Amino acid sequence: MSSPSFASSSSSLDAALSFLSPLLTALPAPHPPTRPSVVLTYAQSLDTRIAGAGRRQLRLSGRESMGMTHRLRSLCDGICVGVGTMLSDDPQLNARDLPSGPLPARAQPIPIILDPTLRTPTSAKLLQNARAGTGRTPLLVSSAAADPARRKTLEEAGAEVLEAETDRRGRIKLPELFERLAAPPWGLTRIMVEGGSTVIRALLTHEPPLVDLLIVTIAPTLVGAEGVPVAKIFGQDAVIACRIVKP
Repeated sequence: MSSPSFASSSSSLDAALSFLSPLLTALPAPHPPTRPSVVLTYAQSLDTRIAGAGRRQLRLSGRESMGMTHRLRSLCDGICVGVGTMLSDDPQLNARDLPSGPLPARAQPIPIILDPTLRTPTSAKLLQNARAGTGRTPLLVSSAAADPARRKTLEEAGAEVLEAETDRRGRIKLPELFERLAAPPWGLTRIMVEGGSTVIRALLTHEPPLVDLLIVTIAPTLVGAEGVPVAKIFGQDAVIACRIVKP
């Protein structure tokens, strides 16, 4: 397991980007081979929080890790988040913070939203990007319970809607979805999943494993008990002790 530390300097972004290269090129073939490789990445605080109270968005990534994230996005076919992240963060899910500038629309990864009841707003930034021709058409993954009228509204706003299988709790079945996304017309080979907590938990606890590469950014900050925690499934507690040294 690798865990780089990047100093805050002009060369630190280059170091962050180069760190990813061997990890990505050495990705094992997915199992089964009929699904894409899955890269799970997220940022958390020292106390394992990925969002603030009420799912308020937090800036937990520094310049280097944000640059690394956008570089990683540029190497993937699709970027996937749950609808909770869609509603709280209004993400663009594209590769724009690159040394050479944003990727052209045709080279951008496909935004994928796990949205069983189609709660994504028509004003979402990723839909605005698609309408403006600066981003790919977002794929909203819904359930059979989704309102047909709502589906039509989102399709007219520029989204593509894919009806997928769900479990008894109404959540999208990820193995079946990934296999469908590997097949035509999408043909995705590498999907990057960025959250939120429900999706992260589902991926990390799934048997057999669905994640081929895990990248966690740990911000040097504490959020507190009111924040949204990532899944608590890593076994025994790790104790971190430090001594404050004043300059």
